[in-house]
Amino acid sequence: MFNTYFFIPLHSMDYNILDQDIAEIPVKDNSTRAKTAIIMLYILLGLTSLGVLLQFFQYLELSEIQYYEWMESDFFGMAIVFIFYLDFIIFFLTIITFLLWFRRAYYNLHQLDLKYLKYNDTWAVASWFIPVINLIHPYQIMTELWEELPEVLAKKDKNITSKSGAIVTIWWILYIVSFVVSILAYYSASTTFSYDEWAGVMLLLLFVNVLEVVAILLLISIIKTIAKWETDVERVIEWKM
Repeated sequence: MFNTYFFIPLHSMDYNILDQDIAEIPVKDNSTRAKTAIIMLYILLGLTSLGVLLQFFQYLELSEIQYYEWMESDFFGMAIVFIFYLDFIIFFLTIITFLLWFRRAYYNLHQLDLKYLKYNDTWAVASWFIPVINLIHPYQIMTELWEELPEVLAKKDKNITSKSGAIVTIWWILYIVSFVVSILAYYSASTTFSYDEWAGVMLLLLFVNVLEVVAILLLISIIKTIAKWETDVERVIEWKM
């Protein structure tokens, strides 16, 4: 899926920013949005990790008692339902804070006059909500942020170097896999009635949550790194609120 995206070689890029008065570039401060997104991701990480523990203990409980006994007294099941609804609220708020940061980061990248960027900053939000497109375009935009921002900064500061894009690719693969598997898990849960089937659903949901934990950790690292690069830009660009 990701092999269809080809990047322009870095050595052939036309960094027009270097020929401008960089103090006049209308970039906007994004540090507050980055901090807010990271805080929400840490909260989501805590809830998801708690969900992993509860699902693990629920699976152990389900393995030790009969199905009808589990249905009559499922402490862990009720706790998981509570965490699920709380997690849903936090997840919704996290999406909002992330998209606000993501759009502004891409907007600022455009202000560096990189003519070859594939999309506009509005698409950094819209692309997440269009089927099929949301499997590719958000990844491409995040990759552009990850690769182009340090490359521009390196033109002014040789101490700044780009990093491997593997972390972005791994994060995106985990996001896609966890999303697809979660759909399968919840569908299975809605059509499951036997003891053995419930045990299998529990393992599937546990696997999904473990993937989500790793994906959240990677996304936090990605945002922190990009936010650091944006802060470095302050040394050469006057931020406008």
